[in-house]
Amino acid sequence: MEERYCLSLGCPQPVSFGGFRFCPECGHLLRLRDRFIPHRMLGQGGFGRTVLATDLDRPSHPLCVIKQFLPLNGNREQALKARELFAREAKLLEQLGDHPQIPRLYAYFEQEDGPYLVQEYVAGRHLGAELAQEGAFSAAAILAVLRGILPVLAFLHNRGVIHRDVKPENIIRRAGDGTLILVDFGAGKEEVSSEVIATRVGTPQFAAPEQLMGRPVPASDLYALGVTCIHLWTGCGPAELFDAYSGQWVWRCALKDGFDPRLGAVVDRLLHGPLQLRYASAAAVLGDLMSVSVAPPCSHDGLTVSSESDDYARLVALMDGDLWQEADHLTWDLLCTAAAKVVGSYLFVADVAVIPCAIWLRLDRLWRSHSGERFGWSVRQEIFESVGRNYGQLCWQIGWRQRSAAGRSMWLSGDHLNYDRSAPRGHLPWINGFYGHEGACGEQDLMVTLGDRLIQCLKQQG
Repeated sequence: MEERYCLSLGCPQPVSFGGFRFCPECGHLLRLRDRFIPHRMLGQGGFGRTVLATDLDRPSHPLCVIKQFLPLNGNREQALKARELFAREAKLLEQLGDHPQIPRLYAYFEQEDGPYLVQEYVAGRHLGAELAQEGAFSAAAILAVLRGILPVLAFLHNRGVIHRDVKPENIIRRAGDGTLILVDFGAGKEEVSSEVIATRVGTPQFAAPEQLMGRPVPASDLYALGVTCIHLWTGCGPAELFDAYSGQWVWRCALKDGFDPRLGAVVDRLLHGPLQLRYASAAAVLGDLMSVSVAPPCSHDGLTVSSESDDYARLVALMDGDLWQEADHLTWDLLCTAAAKVVGSYLFVADVAVIPCAIWLRLDRLWRSHSGERFGWSVRQEIFESVGRNYGQLCWQIGWRQRSAAGRSMWLSGDHLNYDRSAPRGHLPWINGFYGHEGACGEQDLMVTLGDRLIQCLKQQG
């Protein structure tokens, strides 16, 4: 059933399920401007909340993000300033137009309960979440972040705009192609003369000294990008990496992997406090990065990861974007590659032992963790054991076998599966090709073989 979210500020139960036009709790219309249908809250910040929605005015009915202004409990001056920042984001997004790494503005308007901003939805995961879930970034990954974000900053600065809040949580790796997207322009501002003191906004731990004094310049964004890099590279918070007594960043000793001196020199220059020592433009940084080449590292479980195309990062982004069918297809491609088969071909029971344990465990861990322990081979194996290894009962329990409206038993497969978090536990991954010509739902010996392989891999891991 469709999830709907009530935008009324006083609604006691904002979440409902079904095609209601009005909220069953408070009677508030469950559409915004009779165009946007809110589904679920994505997050809430200092003066607004973001809600995932559907845009009915566009032919494909794409997902979008509604940003709703929330009145502050502070004084009137603070409330007015917050409202100004909210409106400024819409103005800047309109001014910047269409850029492939900046969310597009769809609408900005005011209603009785306050202003709303609607923009493009970017499916994916921000770099802060990547750090929390996958650990410290490699040098190659840091180089990719710099090369991905610096062109966006150059675009902003060339148009007289300073972002003022560059940090991992405001950089999203888009699902599907891994492109880095810069978001949250609520703190953004057009450049002002040096005589004018700007409002102090942004995140203090990432902000440049001149920005903290109310005098941001384009190089302030470069400083914040430098702090972002050492935070991701070391896995430590900015406060842990700055020596207040010497006024220096001491991040190198916190590195867990090897150090690349050329890349380190670029990051050091991004972090200089005095403006005359720091890079003056994003283009200058990109120029120095042209001579930097970092070899692709090995991941924590021994798999080689490409700095140019990290399939596992793309898989995670797909999962976090609730693109489960695409994640299922990519998982299959990774398994085919691991078994030395042509991508998209069949795999059979004998191939279970060919695929390295590191790959089985990593993929299973990603499916479990990013689905809230709903999906994954080990999840399905637990259910298989609970029904006495009866394959027919397993298929009923995980939703691969259902009853039609006429009461007949039917098997689900491929595009007919439920590629949603609401699917029964153990429903995914499907991996149709694994069963080859052995039947639509697979055979019991596959479940036994895969279960034994997972147990063997866990024992090897210790």
